[in-house]
Amino acid sequence: MKHELIHIALVVKDYDEALDFYVRKLNFELIEDTYQEAQDKRWVVVAPKGSKGITILLAKAKSERQEHFIGDQTGGRVFLFLSTDDFWQDYQYFLGQGIKFVRSPKKEDYGIVAVFKDLYGNLWDLVQFEETHHIYKRINEVPFEIVKEHYNKTTETAIQEVNDMISGKIEAKDYYSLEDLKKDLN
Repeated sequence: MKHELIHIALVVKDYDEALDFYVRKLNFELIEDTYQEAQDKRWVVVAPKGSKGITILLAKAKSERQEHFIGDQTGGRVFLFLSTDDFWQDYQYFLGQGIKFVRSPKKEDYGIVAVFKDLYGNLWDLVQFEETHHIYKRINEVPFEIVKEHYNKTTETAIQEVNDMISGKIEAKDYYSLEDLKKDLN
């Protein structure tokens, strides 16, 4: 059985101000913004552009209890971790967007990290992992299913091209002679 963690709920005061911050300032992608009439709420999902991992569900607080946790969902600890492949570029971009860093960039054994606050005060790590770190390897590995699918497509394509060359449908370019190719196949 395969399981994936797909959303993290982030309690917000207002959908639109949260979208403005995450999409405009952090340069995240809006994945979905759908009104759910039965519950009188919006289903608003964002994620870093190009990311295929966990998404953030922006969940508007509906009670005083929920409002209490806006900006402090983890009691003052770092809540979310944003991985980057170019720390200094993203750090400078975020500074230019007015993002407030509460801990300056620091080189650690696992990589370079700085801590910033979102619009409500939740703490985030901006981190670029060292290539030798196990998390770097985990987030940059290509799942076997994708490799297998690509390999199968590539193999099928190559077989079709060889068959098309043998039948004369396409010209044997950048290959040794068609006769040699036929011999190799037999």
